[in-house]
Amino acid sequence: MPMRNPIYLDQALMQNAADYFGVPYDLEAKVTESGTRPSTVTGSAKSGLIDGSDDMVAAFQTSYEIPAKPLRMMNDVIDQVDRSNDLKTEVDLSLSVTKGDVIELQGSLKLSAASEVGSILSKIIPVVAAAKGKISAAQQATMAANMLAGASIPKRQLFELELDSDSETRVFLSIDHSHFFRTNSFDDIEADVSVFGTVERIVNENASMSFDRWILPDVDRSMRRMMQKQGLDKMLEGVNEMMDIDLDEAKSAQGPAIEIRVMAIY
Repeated sequence: MPMRNPIYLDQALMQNAADYFGVPYDLEAKVTESGTRPSTVTGSAKSGLIDGSDDMVAAFQTSYEIPAKPLRMMNDVIDQVDRSNDLKTEVDLSLSVTKGDVIELQGSLKLSAASEVGSILSKIIPVVAAAKGKISAAQQATMAANMLAGASIPKRQLFELELDSDSETRVFLSIDHSHFFRTNSFDDIEADVSVFGTVERIVNENASMSFDRWILPDVDRSMRRMMQKQGLDKMLEGVNEMMDIDLDEAKSAQGPAIEIRVMAIY
């Protein structure tokens, strides 16, 4: 079997796969994390919590174990899934690809139009919010500087895998910056790669996939709804003037399509 060198590796998901397929692996010493988080506890139950100004926060501590040799575990898992004939390598929805299938695909990754727009909006929205919609010349200069400096890049971005095969099914995947292996980054995955993961979502031919959460990254659902009602389309038109992007393509994708939950890219 060939050795695969990961660019991106979600060790927690790969460990789940190792457990499911019976692949043994060594563990490092237990890792312990501690800190505080907001608490919604009220009344007498607040005793024992840390009182920080007007907000209540609760102390927490969590422990977990991580693989001692993640590269070996990744290769062993993929080899085992392949040997067990549980690995899908086609995305044609007529070939019984179902949610939860383990899949490996080859192709070229590119940032989706939705995340291209989202990267711009992530720099614009804080400035607009701070100015309450009335942006001064100084704030416009700050916004332009942020764009040039690459500040406030969303931590999660949506990519599309352009397949080596002639399949009509489009393939999308979410990439979280915290799972890049060693010194790799978003720049390193825009290349010809192999993607290993599970089928998270299937979009049939007559359906579509909305990209709202990628257009407004790091914004919770209630805020997204509010912004959609209060002029998101006008903001998108402004983005379209800055860069040549098909806004329809940024807003949604027509099926057939699938979304992959990525364990590894190599």
